[in-house]
Amino acid sequence: MPIVLSVPELQPGMRLYQSVCNEYTVLLPHGKILDQRDVDALRRRYPDLKILIADPLLDEMCEFQDSSKDRETARQATQTVSQAFAGVRKKLVGRTEIRSADILGLQRAAAQVLQFMKENPVTALLLEKTHSADTYIQEHSANVFYISMVVGNSIKQYIVEERERLSKSQQLERSYALNLAPLAMGCLLADVGMLNLQDIYNATGPLTPEQQERLRNHPVAGEKMLPPSLSAVARMVVRTHHENFNGSGYPYGMKGEKLHVFSRIVRAADAFDAATSPRVYKKAKTEARVLWEMTYGPMREHFDPVITKVFTAMVHPFPIGAKLKLSNGYTAVVVRQNSKAPFFPFIIIAFDDQNRRLGKEQLRPPIELSRDRQLKIVSCDGEDLSYIYTTSGIAPANPNNKDDGSEAFNYAYP
Repeated sequence: MPIVLSVPELQPGMRLYQSVCNEYTVLLPHGKILDQRDVDALRRRYPDLKILIADPLLDEMCEFQDSSKDRETARQATQTVSQAFAGVRKKLVGRTEIRSADILGLQRAAAQVLQFMKENPVTALLLEKTHSADTYIQEHSANVFYISMVVGNSIKQYIVEERERLSKSQQLERSYALNLAPLAMGCLLADVGMLNLQDIYNATGPLTPEQQERLRNHPVAGEKMLPPSLSAVARMVVRTHHENFNGSGYPYGMKGEKLHVFSRIVRAADAFDAATSPRVYKKAKTEARVLWEMTYGPMREHFDPVITKVFTAMVHPFPIGAKLKLSNGYTAVVVRQNSKAPFFPFIIIAFDDQNRRLGKEQLRPPIELSRDRQLKIVSCDGEDLSYIYTTSGIAPANPNNKDDGSEAFNYAYP
């Protein structure tokens, strides 16, 4: 099974469980035995990267949850639509409107990926970030698309019920209600209004009042750029993808009961990806912190609770192989997720209180943390995780994120 290691922890002789990629280019293939040059190059170029390293000893001790197929499905899906979006982006340089012909490639890519995802269903949402500021918008759009499609396919009955409620129809054609193509195009085009705002989303400090106004207007500006041939539902998604469930969003302040279910899906997907992506003005938050904030913490009222419940079941707060510091001083490795209690996965204790690897004779079978509340998670990769044991909505301050209310990040999340 894999163990997630930071680049400074790598040593020559370790074997890669998964390829190391950057912007969809394979830098080091899976299965490669790292030599000193590999380690030095990774430390020099990608010091903040997390690497999956194979661990044969743990393979002998327990059966772990293999997430490689889900990860590969996500990689292929996001790569396809990201490349298609890049083509649209090139055509829009200096323009204020999109022609129907401009998005044909994007529509074909979306249809291709929807079929691919139908043939390759996933049980977990696993995304890889390239950490590139130059391609952020297209990568973000691809990630939001993928998350939204996975969530949409997981709550089909809820989608039908909500579309019937909003249309005031008790017999809405099911094939129409479950057609996710408008959701797909709405996701991919949601941030076209941001393409001419590079000075804002790459800003390193507080925004001016004029920049704040332009940013808040990007959903409306984006919808105005779209061709008339695009479906009304897709246009609506673009226009309302920053509206919050409690009415605190923008540009209209619409509340949940009036928001289309597709807009609610995209809102959650957009916020999650924005919060977990590194930006020039803010470090990425961890998946664990964002999921907690969305489900139990200060942002919980911003999102549809049905959709966030799906998030916690499908997005791993801690990836397979993550090292968790425990309250007894030892360090465990995540071996399986717990869909009923996502913040309390199945673990195997693999390191002692001095972070020394335990020998085979010292290893014990996996533990389900949700049943052993005497043993608590203290931290993961240095982040204090005490907040996962409270539903008060108040978490310890995150030293990586200082908000003054006027940075671009605050308009994406919450």
